[in-house]
Amino acid sequence: VAMLVSSGVGYSTALGRAGLLALAGDDPRPARPQPPGPEWEDRAREVVRLLLDGRTADVHALGSATFQSHVPAERVERAWRTRTQHLGPAGQVTVRCQGSPGHVVADVTIAFARDAVAVRIGFEPSGQLGGLRVVPPPFPAAER
Repeated sequence: VAMLVSSGVGYSTALGRAGLLALAGDDPRPARPQPPGPEWEDRAREVVRLLLDGRTADVHALGSATFQSHVPAERVERAWRTRTQHLGPAGQVTVRCQGSPGHVVADVTIAFARDAVAVRIGFEPSGQLGGLRVVPPPFPAAER
């Protein structure tokens, strides 16, 4: 028996597992990727709270070893300060999480008094920060 699985959106592991379950006579549905749970939104809101409190070093500390080695803490602080310093007080925060095998992405929009800021936060399965980008909203269509 041979099974070939290919997927351009990163689901080949789940498809392969589903195939193996089916070949074994088991129900393949448990292999289906699940949407991220509310704990991911909580993690994203924690990162945003730290950013809004000016605790960018604490945000950096939440990062994986790879993130910390590629993104210096000073870069996180500089990017956040540069983008938000003239926007006034922060208001409403909205978070939308989406998952795919191997990571969860949280798209966060923060409404400030003068403008809004979008933050894309990537999380590793361990819950550690894997990526962080501050961008003008809305999120570019190509990145959705």
